[in-house]
Amino acid sequence: MAFCFQSIRSGSSGNCLAFWTDKTRIFVDCGLRSQKLCREVMALHTGCPSKLDAVVISHAHSDHVNYSALRVLEKERIPIWVHKDCASQVLHKHFLGRPFKSLNIRHYDGRSFSTGDLEIDAVEVAHHPDYPTFGFEIHSHSGSKPYKAVVVTDFMEWKKVVKHLINADFIYVEANHDPELLRLYPNPNSYYHMMNERTGELLCEVVKQSRSAPKAVMLGHLSAERNTATLAVKAITTCFEAHSLPMDFELFVAPRERASEIIEIAL
Repeated sequence: MAFCFQSIRSGSSGNCLAFWTDKTRIFVDCGLRSQKLCREVMALHTGCPSKLDAVVISHAHSDHVNYSALRVLEKERIPIWVHKDCASQVLHKHFLGRPFKSLNIRHYDGRSFSTGDLEIDAVEVAHHPDYPTFGFEIHSHSGSKPYKAVVVTDFMEWKKVVKHLINADFIYVEANHDPELLRLYPNPNSYYHMMNERTGELLCEVVKQSRSAPKAVMLGHLSAERNTATLAVKAITTCFEAHSLPMDFELFVAPRERASEIIEIAL
């Protein structure tokens, strides 16, 4: 039984993450900037759009969902899971004067929901006050043992999030900015995101409370101007050293404009 992950795009210019098993393939977010790019990505990563079982939306910001993606998803009748508190926000923010008439919208709330053989739990996170935002626990139960992957991006406070990452087999987590680069290149929106050192503290706490470390961690949603992969990795490594904790997991950084390596969560 395979359970795999790949970051397709990551960052403020667009976010799209893929999870799949032998039976099911989903995207978490689909912030692709044009209908052409959206179709190209779907063709490359699924063979054809009809093989994509669902898209799960974290929140209404345009780097996570937008008009172009919604138009393609509407035409292909791909189910779109949106939290009930931000469904109208997603539709009205991105309709560009041309309403969507046949989107296959499904609502999630505080309960688990399923698509194919994946079970998903929404995790509310603290982000921009005007935009309800969610991360996800994604569970695969079709193999000899259950596996758990967690996605948390676009958040600024980690203490209410940590419990969801405990005992995860894979974690995709935001490491948005370096505080010194933020000082040099100010951006008020950055304060709604995690700086590298906070992400390090979160991961240290997860390892302390878990039975074993995750197999892999990927850092995502790095700012183009206010972070680098080198700075993010160094901040995480320094935090683990300060806590005298081993980093018993592979650490990856998601590229911004191309797909990452494939992470095999389970085989």
